[in-house]
Amino acid sequence: MTRKGYELIAGALALARPDAGPDTDVYVAWLQCVTSLSAALAAENPRFQRGRFLDACLVEQKESTDGQA
Repeated sequence: MTRKGYELIAGALALARPDAGPDTDVYVAWLQCVTSLSAALAAENPRFQRGRFLDACLVEQKESTDGQA
């Protein structure tokens, strides 16, 4: 997969980020989707930069390290 592909996916996930607070079911579901996808991409490509991807998805690093990643 190319960097352009990763950027496309991250952009789509950023647009899908719910406005609801982080304690809502819809937000938790979105965050689980993002972290699951980032794990799958990292497994596929050892050079994948998970932190950079999560930043591009508009995930705050604190959110991704609170047991969600």
